[in-house]
Amino acid sequence: MKKPYIILAALLALAPLKTLAAPSLIATSQVANDGRQRTATTIVADVLAQLPATDRATYDKAIADLASTGKEGVHQLVGMLQPAAPGVANSPMEYALAGLVAYVTEPNREAERTAVRTALKEAIPATADAPTRAFLMNLLVNCATPEEIPFFVSNINDAALQGWSAYGLAMTPGSEEAVMALVKAGTLSRTMLANLVADKGLAEAEGTILRWLKEAAKAPAADQQPYYRALGRVGGEKSLSALKKAAKAQKFAWGANGATEAYFDLLMRLAANPSTASKAVKEAQAILKANYTPAISGAALTVITAGEGEKSIPVVLAAMKSPSRDLRLHALRMSQPFANAALYTGLNGILANAAADPIVKADILGWYGDTNAAAQIAPVLASVNAANDEEAAAAIAAASRLGGDQALAALIGLLDSPRAPQARAALLSFNGSINNGIVKALDGNAATQVAALQIAADRRMKEVSKKVFTLLNSSNADVANAAWAALPAVVTENDFNALNALAQAVAPSRTAAIEAALKSALRNLTPAKQYATVAPAMKKAAKPALFYPILAQAGTTEAMNDLLDAYGKGSREAFNALLLLNNADMPEALFNIAQKNPADASAALNRYTALVGASRKTPEAKYLLYTKALELTKDADVRNNIINGLANVPLYCSFTAVEPYLADKATSSAAANALRAIASKMQGRIGGPEVKKVLEAVIAEFRSQAGNPDAGYAIDDINGMIAKLPATNAAGEAPEVKLWDVSPEEKAEGFRALFNGVDMDNFTGNTVDYVPQNGEISVTAQYGGTGNLYTKEEFSDFVFRFEFCFDREGVNNGVGIRTPMGVDAAYEGMEIQILDHDAPIYKGLREYQVHGSVYGIIPAKRIKHPGLGIWNTEEIRAVGDHITVTVNGDVILDGNIREACQGHNVSPDGPDTRNPFTVDHLNHPGLFNKSGHIGFLGHGAGIRFRNIRVKPLDANAPAKATKATKVSKKKK
Repeated sequence: MKKPYIILAALLALAPLKTLAAPSLIATSQVANDGRQRTATTIVADVLAQLPATDRATYDKAIADLASTGKEGVHQLVGMLQPAAPGVANSPMEYALAGLVAYVTEPNREAERTAVRTALKEAIPATADAPTRAFLMNLLVNCATPEEIPFFVSNINDAALQGWSAYGLAMTPGSEEAVMALVKAGTLSRTMLANLVADKGLAEAEGTILRWLKEAAKAPAADQQPYYRALGRVGGEKSLSALKKAAKAQKFAWGANGATEAYFDLLMRLAANPSTASKAVKEAQAILKANYTPAISGAALTVITAGEGEKSIPVVLAAMKSPSRDLRLHALRMSQPFANAALYTGLNGILANAAADPIVKADILGWYGDTNAAAQIAPVLASVNAANDEEAAAAIAAASRLGGDQALAALIGLLDSPRAPQARAALLSFNGSINNGIVKALDGNAATQVAALQIAADRRMKEVSKKVFTLLNSSNADVANAAWAALPAVVTENDFNALNALAQAVAPSRTAAIEAALKSALRNLTPAKQYATVAPAMKKAAKPALFYPILAQAGTTEAMNDLLDAYGKGSREAFNALLLLNNADMPEALFNIAQKNPADASAALNRYTALVGASRKTPEAKYLLYTKALELTKDADVRNNIINGLANVPLYCSFTAVEPYLADKATSSAAANALRAIASKMQGRIGGPEVKKVLEAVIAEFRSQAGNPDAGYAIDDINGMIAKLPATNAAGEAPEVKLWDVSPEEKAEGFRALFNGVDMDNFTGNTVDYVPQNGEISVTAQYGGTGNLYTKEEFSDFVFRFEFCFDREGVNNGVGIRTPMGVDAAYEGMEIQILDHDAPIYKGLREYQVHGSVYGIIPAKRIKHPGLGIWNTEEIRAVGDHITVTVNGDVILDGNIREACQGHNVSPDGPDTRNPFTVDHLNHPGLFNKSGHIGFLGHGAGIRFRNIRVKPLDANAPAKATKATKVSKKKK
């Protein structure tokens, strides 16, 4: 039955989180000891911006940061919660709070836990929205200590909080006195109080519960259940008659009003007490004798075994005569704590009785195995050859679990019997080593040898290799075949010479087996060692082709060259091996083969395509490799494979490369699927009438595929893409991925490109999480990362221009200028903030925290970002102490950093004190650096950059912009 107060199943799912870049959003109060000098406001925003995190490490780091904010962080998150309504998204704050509570309740976090508990107790009465108050009380319950008991009592009459308050009392240690006071007062729901009595085990409330039960005699069964439950948990002998009467009235049926369950709960409690155990056992014996259902008999048996222990062995043995298998198995389980010689003697008597039910014997044998009754191995082994299949199977399985030499010998002895399949399975799962036994079994009769060889292969038993070599020449064909089959599994590098000798004399029918054995023998060696072992032997061998699979396995450049040489001399085995070899140079080699040998072109290009797809090459490189092969092949099947590969290269050029194959019936299906995949991955980056025309042709192709059950879904998907195609350019053309360069006008001014759309040659640092994709730099860095992207070159005075695009709400990044690498640029250099400050998570953002600000020094004019997916232009001009920031043609910051802090980038009172001259009141020791790197600073995905260029300035460059600088969008 559900309790009348809310039962908390679990905390909200641990929510993955994301963060802000370095020191963004610094507020007036700073969290102590935060290495990035962030405030509670900053950290809360960082955590919310990380939802959802992509991995557990990210989540743990964010929640640990959140815990460092103490009460302040909790109050900020609570302040962001809004009453539930359409369009209201409280889940980021709720997830963060739930994750914080889970974190602080872990061991050794008492200080953080106290701060959270205190903040929640302050926030609950100050919150007007009832569902929000209930949610906060839910959180408090899950981190409560005995100190919260008075708080729960004080809120027990609040309709919104009553359920959680009661649950808090039930779950919090030390609340017994408070609960008993509520019972005596009797002002709350009796069912709620009865459940609290049950949960807290308040025996002194027994009389009250009996009275309430009597007064509820005519109430519905569901209303009576809490009283029965409470009496089962706290009642004594005087409750026994009431519970027995109610249970007997319904013939001890489960469910209904819960009286039967409560009756047996009470019997178990009485059975555990020596002074009342005999009474409980007597009650249970009467029920067992009455022969109710197996479930009721089992409950009675549980009481008897709990109350009498080993004295109940006769009852257990008697239960073995029951027709109910469930009851028999239950009786065996209940006897386990006191199993002794008397019990085993009785059970073994049943096993020895030829007339006993084989299924009963199987139950006993299974229990022996389950309980590791090693001393009973003799009766177990006596049944492994039983006529009854179930009894024999149970004995064999039990022998496997018990283990030991006797069991091993018995199971091996079954390998030439009708029970061989079961014996083999038992040996494979045997409790202990079987190796010595299997070695001996290889000297047995043919049937035993075959089974032992199969087991040796399955277990990869290296110690049997010499015997396996001997058995390869067995006169018994079954044994010889089993030995050859086992050979690859049992050999090691020490067997290579023997294998080499064998390989030269092997019959053609054994070629596959010897090749597999040669590969297996050297598999655990390094590629170089494999090649060094094989090369000398291969040169001397009469059958060098047998070693080609090992060369393919080694995969070294030398191995590849040897195979290419052998292929050049006409070896088909060498070509087959080349198709298995993995090497960075293999695609080029296969392409050359396809060019020169048309007969092998299809196989070579199919392997070529697979290797290109599995490589770590950039999308642009894969595109070039795929299209080169596409132009070469005339085979429709190969073309389809290449087209399938291009489907995973989401570039506009891939789209245009695949489009012509839509008109060819042999390739139209693959082309349609590839075009759909590419367009799906590039939504928002391709468009125009030509793209629309191609996608409409793709729809037509899917409509023609009458037997394709997914065609309808594909058509709906593509129609959705067409509806979302981006606008075309002024000429009505779809945007294309092109290499970036400065315009002629900018080139004349002295600008040069830092990013050409493909490579990162001008950058260093985190080139793993800042990656070139489709002519842009896509940021995939995660929260807690430390890698920023820097220009290799250092700059003093300059004009820096770029375009940026937010792909997800709440993105944060920054541009570091005149900064050393590997430091916090906002303090050891300068940071120009890049921030989607319109996102709801930045509610309450201070003016000096908005996009374009010189972080912590000069606030920028707040602008309205045009929205996600839209490109923006930005220019940063740094001339001496003068900084100008222009976004989309609008000058949003134009100021002097030295004047802004009155020359005090570090506090006059020392670097360890707060600085009254900076707007964030923190020290910025690198503010006046003469030069340094330009860098992109961020630790969260969801932003892209492109068209990045710079113009270094000399000392005589104008110090101040006189009008808004227009940033060119031109590109080549």
